[in-house]
Amino acid sequence: MTAPVPMITVRLHAVLRDLAGRDTVRIRLHEPGSTTGTVFERLVEQHPELGPWCDKVAFAIDRRIVGPTTVMPEGSFVLDVLPPVSGG
Repeated sequence: MTAPVPMITVRLHAVLRDLAGRDTVRIRLHEPGSTTGTVFERLVEQHPELGPWCDKVAFAIDRRIVGPTTVMPEGSFVLDVLPPVSGG
């Protein structure tokens, strides 16, 4: 019997939400050990308008900022994608 393929809920914030026209997107992972970056690549397949943001976004898992090479921890089902923030 094969294990069920995990689904990740990607939460989009600010301009990313506006571009995609929604605040969450469900992504099916096809391989174990997927990174946050590969999840974003899958997201861009569904929402090409997010493509220009590939090198600009940050990711958060369980309210902790992580990089694009971070492997999605087993049992994590939500990934936040954050645009750059400026301020002072």
